[in-house]
Amino acid sequence: MQGQLFTQYFLTDGIRSTADWDATFAHPDAFIRFRDGARRLFDAFEQFNSPNEATTEQELIRPLLELLGWADYLPQQGAARNEDIPDLLLFADADAKARAAARTSPDERFHDAAVVAESKRRGRPLDAREAGDPARSGTPHGQTLRYLRTADSVTDGRLRWGILTDGGVWRLYDQRARPRATGYFEADLATLITADGPPPSVIPAKAGIQDSPATQASVRGAPAPVRGEPVEPQPPSVIPAKGDL
Repeated sequence: MQGQLFTQYFLTDGIRSTADWDATFAHPDAFIRFRDGARRLFDAFEQFNSPNEATTEQELIRPLLELLGWADYLPQQGAARNEDIPDLLLFADADAKARAAARTSPDERFHDAAVVAESKRRGRPLDAREAGDPARSGTPHGQTLRYLRTADSVTDGRLRWGILTDGGVWRLYDQRARPRATGYFEADLATLITADGPPPSVIPAKAGIQDSPATQASVRGAPAPVRGEPVEPQPPSVIPAKGDL
């Protein structure tokens, strides 16, 4: 696992003292449903030969998000000027999505969003450019950081969470993490779901993003957790499905 959003101590020990960890064992059926649903999606995705980004997002990434309760999202579509905007915005509810859909400016939609999400084709390196990439696009990692900076500026710091994924490898970003370049948590979901027993959640559940202590602290204006404070950072809920909390 890469990234430094959480310390190694927190991931192996500190997390066990959190309410979300305890809730995980109170709802093992939620893990089982997510694991089985994710396995079916990955199995079905194997039929595609050299899937591109659009196919990966449509057939794998969006269905995985929906398994976690993120039913309210909007694909971001560039206008004639081909704005540099993320692939998806995730919303807390249908009302927030409707407000965003009514806005004419892609940047203004950040005001209603809970998470910025960037999709890449399955197997795409997340830290390197590829031949044919537009010069200004940079790496997928750099793109995600850029989108979060824009969202942070537009929303005065309210929108802090980001996701970058190729469908198999998932990264969770926090705009408030320091240093920003390594302020993410990465896990290989495609590998994790093949393990026996309930897999650890690597994608932020909808309920977790809204209700985690870290998110609540940001609403109250409390400082973001920083590296070196192993027990303070609280990751999004480890319960993967919205309705299981």
